[in-house]
Amino acid sequence: MRVAINNRIYDPSTATALGSFTRRGIRETLYRKKNGEYFVHMYNDKAEGNKKNGWHGKEKIVPCSIQDAKDWAATHLNKNQDKFNELF
Repeated sequence: MRVAINNRIYDPSTATALGSFTRRGIRETLYRKKNGEYFVHMYNDKAEGNKKNGWHGKEKIVPCSIQDAKDWAATHLNKNQDKFNELF
């Protein structure tokens, strides 16, 4: 999925996946773009979303600041402190 948000391109196929987790059928993966920007790609295998709430079919991309990325990683990678330290 490649999407433009606020004139910026977010594409998981060209970014580096930093970590992921799945909860209630939604898989979230944190990515870092080559320019250092972060985003979370969400994939919902149980339902179809709509563009009004940011979902494009079963997928959604949410840009995030470095602090948001750290918070996401601290929450979802907390069992792997070495991985968190490696990323940030």
